[in-house]
Amino acid sequence: MQLPTIQRENYRIRPWHPDDAMLLAKHANNQKIAANLRDAFPYPYHFPDAQKWLKMVGENRDDIILALEVDGEAAGGIGLHGLKDVYRYNGEIGF
Repeated sequence: MQLPTIQRENYRIRPWHPDDAMLLAKHANNQKIAANLRDAFPYPYHFPDAQKWLKMVGENRDDIILALEVDGEAAGGIGLHGLKDVYRYNGEIGF
């Protein structure tokens, strides 16, 4: 599936790229961010964590997972995740 790129003045929403790992690690290594995400989100967040996550995103064919880029830097993400089994008519949005 071809994912969209949406651009406005100083931000855009676009697919993640493996070369985003350094900026992802920079912005994700924040205790306040980790405290508001699922328990599986590591803190401290290091470059290998970013590489592992970007690999998973690149292999994911079920969900829509996009980067939020601000002033030319991947600074966060947004995702739409379809649920399974008895929850199959539901979805989860994360950002």
